[in-house]
Amino acid sequence: MALAQDNASDSRKEDDAFLLLRDSVRRDDAAKAEFYAARLADYSIPSYVDYYRLKARFKEVTDPEVRAFLNKYQGSAIADRMRNDWLLELGRKREWATFDEQFPQFVLQDDTQVKCYNLLSRLSKGQNVATDARALLVFPPYYGEGCGALIAALAQTGQFTEEDLWVQVRLAGETNSTGPAKRTVMLLNGSDKKMGQAVDLPTLALAMNLARMALEKNSPHLTPQERAIGWANLALGSSYSFAPETAGYWARSAGAPLSLDQMQWKPASPCVSATGKR
Repeated sequence: MALAQDNASDSRKEDDAFLLLRDSVRRDDAAKAEFYAARLADYSIPSYVDYYRLKARFKEVTDPEVRAFLNKYQGSAIADRMRNDWLLELGRKREWATFDEQFPQFVLQDDTQVKCYNLLSRLSKGQNVATDARALLVFPPYYGEGCGALIAALAQTGQFTEEDLWVQVRLAGETNSTGPAKRTVMLLNGSDKKMGQAVDLPTLALAMNLARMALEKNSPHLTPQERAIGWANLALGSSYSFAPETAGYWARSAGAPLSLDQMQWKPASPCVSATGKR
């Protein structure tokens, strides 16, 4: 009985040490992380102790150390998570040779920023990645440095048009992503006074205001249906925030083919009587 209690007590102490190890890594406290890792020599999940031990000093870790970990725990979930972390660091450093070697081995493929680095690597080799980028870049809160750099590179190489950048501004507004919104606005025209003022608005207002400015500016070059589609898109976003200008946007969208969401949000037209009077 006493032995069982001692074992349970030791197990709890190890679990507590593991949680402290994990928290130390999250606080970037490498010294404490090493201290707690040293107390877990007999922990029941050694791979996770090794993972956090390496993660604690990841910016200084050598490639051979990471490769040794990946080889030791090959095929495990924690090895794939380590590869995820490594790919982010390789992408940040623009070490494309090693990145390109490791990316196909990343099993989960669940990190948007890693995927952005992959496209950035391909772009650096002269490949056209615009189509893949449009499919990937749909949720700005997940972008990080990698996706921000990709959008900038796509704009600089001409693979992203102004229209593509306005789409990114709208997405940033819809997801309340102030950072991506401001960075994309600067790619469009960082010296424009009106845009600079608009950046100080709440993000959704920023996106709608800038999108309206772009639509009005380019309106002479659009067909009537293209203009209507533009106003319908503005009207939908404006509807979500119950903005006072929403009705005016919907009025200018006449003739646009509407999505299901747009049909649901568009106000019903006033009924017309048999005499033709409203």
